Amino acid sequence: MKRALVFLLCLGVTSVVLSLGKFSLIKTRYVDIVYEPSQIRHAVILSESADRIYEELVSISGLKVAKRVRVYIVDNVAFANGYANPVNNVIVIYPNDIDPSDFSPNYKDWVTFCFAHELAHIFLSNSFAPYVQPLSIFGHAVAAAVQSSMIPTYLQEGFAIYVETKVTGSGRGIDSRFKSYQEAAKLTPVGLRYAASPVSGYYLPGGASYVQGFSFLDYFEQKYGTSELMSSIEKFLSNPIAGFSRFVRGEIHEWEKIIPDLPRDKDEISSIQLNSTCIESNAWRVYYHSVKYNGEEAIWYYDTISDENVKVVNVDNLVSFSVSRTGIIAISRYVPTSHSGTDSECFLFSGSTKKLSIDKVLKLCWKNDFEIVMLRQEEDGTRHIGIYDLRNRQFRKLIQGSDSFVPLEIASDGIRIFFTAKVKGQVDIYLLDWDNSLYRLTDDKYVEIAPKAKDNSLYFCADYEGVFQPFELQLDTLSIFKLQERPLGVYSVLNMDDYIYVCTLVPGGYTLERARAHTEDIKRKANKIPYVRDKDACVENQQKTDFVDSPSLRFIVPFPYVAVSEDYSLDWGIGVSSGVWDDLMDLYL
Repeated sequence: MKRALVFLLCLGVTSVVLSLGKFSLIKTRYVDIVYEPSQIRHAVILSESADRIYEELVSISGLKVAKRVRVYIVDNVAFANGYANPVNNVIVIYPNDIDPSDFSPNYKDWVTFCFAHELAHIFLSNSFAPYVQPLSIFGHAVAAAVQSSMIPTYLQEGFAIYVETKVTGSGRGIDSRFKSYQEAAKLTPVGLRYAASPVSGYYLPGGASYVQGFSFLDYFEQKYGTSELMSSIEKFLSNPIAGFSRFVRGEIHEWEKIIPDLPRDKDEISSIQLNSTCIESNAWRVYYHSVKYNGEEAIWYYDTISDENVKVVNVDNLVSFSVSRTGIIAISRYVPTSHSGTDSECFLFSGSTKKLSIDKVLKLCWKNDFEIVMLRQEEDGTRHIGIYDLRNRQFRKLIQGSDSFVPLEIASDGIRIFFTAKVKGQVDIYLLDWDNSLYRLTDDKYVEIAPKAKDNSLYFCADYEGVFQPFELQLDTLSIFKLQERPLGVYSVLNMDDYIYVCTLVPGGYTLERARAHTEDIKRKANKIPYVRDKDACVENQQKTDFVDSPSLRFIVPFPYVAVSEDYSLDWGIGVSSGVWDDLMDLYL
């Protein structure tokens, strides 16, 4: 009976995988691209550049992959992410663009960009040391698991950021925001030793292993050159037990001595938050999103009259929120779905909670007392902007995004809709007027983020001077003025009466600060130019085949068995431990 039960359980698991693991497949010279039907466009775009990225990575690093790489493009997660599993040599990519509050989306295509980053992890973990290589006889998974376990996290992530920037010409390595993250990190107690662990008890914006790992590698390359950097990495990979710091100990000490001399602002009105770049205003209150070390995540407000911070409502996994004129808070947050996925749900809060019948909302803002402007995402990763009417609970689409036109953030002054969008790796501000006419307000190499509309002005942050600072765009004259300056940057700004309220970067997180605007004319003008969007190129590919993702044998490891019985006779034998699993088991079961 037990034997039959085990058989039925195995059969059930296999049936679930076979029913949910049906994909299409495109093969390139080095990579298998496996994708869901809705992701064909992303798969084709990746297939056109995957081999070039692979070869450039080989050329830069001198490393090679021990087993063919398989890339999955799946749509069951609502945010931008991807991960590499060197045990299987599998990369999983979710085709959603990055939120500008993480780092600037200065890349042309997220899937291609993410592939370059994750492929770097595979290359590092596949460069087996001489004493690790023989373990491959038991299966690639054994050698890869042993090798990757000895690579510190800061080297994994720092090298991946180094590669993403070198290969794509974009990414965190040339992002002004990420550079500020690095300066802020140098003022904290988090060094490479602390950043070596995948789990750190001290928060750094941008991630400790990402920020400190790339900061050190970038310093090393600038001082000693690319060839010396790669030589040090190769020496470590050939003997990982020794530890990477052994090969670069002197350089680490020199890097740790570089401490930026930055003044600390004295205008803080909130404690340090792990994430507090989402701010809103209503009457005399400034609302902000707070995430604390104890795990508490909530929306708070700062009362400008009583000078108090008051918690409004606890919200886990917040995506976006907006406060209406009457004080009702519209909230979007991530929630788990079946098959280990995520989606977003929306609700209103005004003392009690009311759920809205709409999902896949990335950003939202009130247009008036009964209409909410929403930025939503579709299954294939494209986005659109529309209005949700609370009176009839209907959503009306206003503008459709595409792979080449990606809306990122939204704002409204009650009549017009302003938004930032990414076009060909460039982030600019756009205006959707009351008659649905579309205009481009900025067109430059800089990144504009966090738009807020009030009266006849648009407030936003931009890296015009190398660090993100707050600016005001006067819509009648199209003149742009700088409002303040902070050493580590400003990432959201509100204007209330004679003060501006800004979310600034500080060592260990963000703070909400208040200051008087000094309105400096930077001699920069916007341009209200009608914008005609380019059409996406047609996707045609005849090389795809059907693919079924199913469990496979991953390793077989023999082990001895020895036991002494009560009569002192020797019982011995040989056992075998084997592993059988599916590439996407964690996604579909």
